[in-house]
Amino acid sequence: HTFSKYVAQKIQEYASSKKTEQAHKKATEQTGLEFITSSFSGDLKFYTYNQKIGVLVLPTFMPSCLAFFGSPLRDFKDALFYALNYAKEHNLEDLLIDVSSNGGGYVGLSYIVPMVLIQEWRDDVYAIYDYYDAVHSPQNNDYFNLTEGQGFMNPATKVGYTDDGFYNDGVTMIRGGVSGTYSQRVYLDVMDPLFTAFLEAPSYYFKNIMLLTDGLCGSACSNFISIFQVYNKANVTSYGGLINEQMGTSSFSGGAVLEWSRYANILEKYGYTSANQLPTSATTSFTWVENYMLNNSALPREFEKIIGNYHVNRWSPYDSGKIYKYVYAHYYGVDISTVPQNGTQDCNSKCAGFCVAAKCYCDFDMGGDDCDLPIANSLPAATQYQCE
Repeated sequence: HTFSKYVAQKIQEYASSKKTEQAHKKATEQTGLEFITSSFSGDLKFYTYNQKIGVLVLPTFMPSCLAFFGSPLRDFKDALFYALNYAKEHNLEDLLIDVSSNGGGYVGLSYIVPMVLIQEWRDDVYAIYDYYDAVHSPQNNDYFNLTEGQGFMNPATKVGYTDDGFYNDGVTMIRGGVSGTYSQRVYLDVMDPLFTAFLEAPSYYFKNIMLLTDGLCGSACSNFISIFQVYNKANVTSYGGLINEQMGTSSFSGGAVLEWSRYANILEKYGYTSANQLPTSATTSFTWVENYMLNNSALPREFEKIIGNYHVNRWSPYDSGKIYKYVYAHYYGVDISTVPQNGTQDCNSKCAGFCVAAKCYCDFDMGGDDCDLPIANSLPAATQYQCE
């Protein structure tokens, strides 16, 4: 009886595994996406698309697995290097990095990940460092006096500061028509032991890199995508935004961000009175140092609008996978009808939205399948446009 139950259990397990395998195969055939690996908490995911390109999905630069590992960022790093090993074994030459809605995180990762992916940057870890400065203010005067330049690095010597001389020996600049005093331009000192572990030689480098953004890639993510664009190392596709208008590839790209409460706490702790806590439970954060992509940049990054190489008039919040087919078709110069359609029929429309019964409709449901409405009468007349 026990043996029979064992056999029955194994048969059931086998049938279940075959069913799962078949479902996975069907999903892969419909969407073109095949899951390969992920970090423990899903902060990094790697797929292949149409069995031709690798897809690296980075929803954040602040891995939430940090608290669970004695060696911070180990899980993130291991998943990234596993993806590179897989790409090498399967001869994947092209990589699509999806940073849609990535709100940022550790600025160190925004430098480290490019260094892992681009060999010349790994060989010179400072090649893509950005420049920063800080405006003179009563609060910053106290802060830099207190911290003695910690967290900042001399661009010439690549050595961290031990005093606030670079801040006090400032320069005068005009911002918004107002003259002000700013510190000298310096590097952020982010290359600490947390990140140097990433600099072991990767097993593989992709020949071509593409980036996908919905414009909500912000903070450290803005730094990440801007590095690839400024140094012309990636083909960038954007989607969403206002129809037929140029859209910046990232948001809130000013520089280092601090919570006001934390900033005030640091100063108050050591007896400085220039920064008071807010009188209510309200919170706010602010950019307290400005970022420049190049040392000769006249304006901080936050005032520069950098657009992508290609824009897709599609709106699929929280489901950027629907956009992969457009990136693929554009990059490889193929008819979009030959690309896997993510489980929906191809709309083949030149206008924004999708076609039903020879009419074009806005994707009004914000993320529903592109052609999920079977009849034209199911949409208000105001959303109808003529298909070209």
